Amino acid sequence: MSGASRGRAAYRTLLRAVDKHITAVGGNTTWRDAVRDRFRASAAEADAAAAEAGVRRAEDLAFLVNSVNDHKARVAKAPAAAGFVPQRAACRGAALPPYFDDVLR
Repeated sequence: MSGASRGRAAYRTLLRAVDKHITAVGGNTTWRDAVRDRFRASAAEADAAAAEAGVRRAEDLAFLVNSVNDHKARVAKAPAAAGFVPQRAACRGAALPPYFDDVLR
């Protein structure tokens, strides 16, 4: 797959994940707009390595968004008898890990 078509595929995959799991839930288009603006800004990237890294980050972020939603669905189905209470958020007020600084740039 060429770089341009792989970039378009990553963009579509990420937009679908954001629309399905973030925008549709809260009705807020901030994340969708941020993804769109980021891809438009980097569309004219001359450095092939930087463009490839951006595509990889987009694919990873789409995988993360889909995985988190899948995990939440599985946790909701888990029996409470196992001692796990899904309503209790252990990290509710915690800041994002430093990993997300690289992903969201």
